[in-house]
Amino acid sequence: MENVNILRLSKEYLRYCVVGFLVTGIDFSLLIFEVELLHIHYLTAAFISYTTAAVIHYFLSSKYVFTESDTEQSFSAFMIFLLLGVLGLGLYELMMFISVHSFGLHYVLAKVFATGISFTFNFLSRKYLLFN
Repeated sequence: MENVNILRLSKEYLRYCVVGFLVTGIDFSLLIFEVELLHIHYLTAAFISYTTAAVIHYFLSSKYVFTESDTEQSFSAFMIFLLLGVLGLGLYELMMFISVHSFGLHYVLAKVFATGISFTFNFLSRKYLLFN
């Protein structure tokens, strides 16, 4: 029984990574577009791109990742997903700020670091608090 759960979790995590890779591409593209072409401050642009990506991620996750979940696509599930995303966003923005202001990283490199941390937080929190 435990092997079945590990296998299911592994498949979900792999699908989450594929969806995450696609959504991360959208997120990075939006961030760079906003900062370089629209001249929006990097933290504001990061907020906009992250939030946009989170909405896309919800719909892709509920359709392709957590397919064996009992959670229906509903407004309340979406709001919980976004609430967890806001927590991830707070962690992400903090990591962006620290990486740029304390370590002097370029905002795109800081985003790579911050994305890795928030990605793991978001998967675990959404898996165990929403799609379990």
